[in-house]
Formats: sequence, structure tokens, C-alpha cells
Amino acid sequence: MPLPFPTKQDLALYFRVSVRTIDRWVAVGTIPAPLRLRLRIPRWRARDISRVVNRNRKKCVVAQNVSAETRRS
Repeated sequence: MPLPFPTKQDLALYFRVSVRTIDRWVAVGTIPAPLRLRLRIPRWRARDISRVVNRNRKKCVVAQNVSAETRRS
């Protein structure tokens, strides 16, 4: 994440989803709730988003390994 405090629009572009999807992800806990900085504009910490990406990347690798082992059996 190149920006230290990305906006909702920045996250939507980064993940290639709609702004509404970002709202849904916050509602269900997929990504953390935003901070409220000046002018009450929601912003996220880039390091929090990086943690989410890394956590999900690890889950994907595990799922791929399980899938490959299942095919070999």
C-alpha cells in the first residue's frame, strides 16, 4: 500500500472492488474499521491493510496446498 492513510476510494482501486464492497468488508470484519481523521473522512492505516492482505495470502497458499494434496490422493 503506497499511501500511509488510504481513503475508501484508494482501497477500492487497490483491491479492484467497488466502494460499497469496502463498506461491506468493514461491516463483516474482513478489513478493520477506518480511523476518522480531519473532516471526519474515513482513512485506514496502510499497515493494517497490509496485515489483512498477508493473512489472506497465507490462507490462499494453505488452500492451494490442500487442494493439490487432495488431487494427488
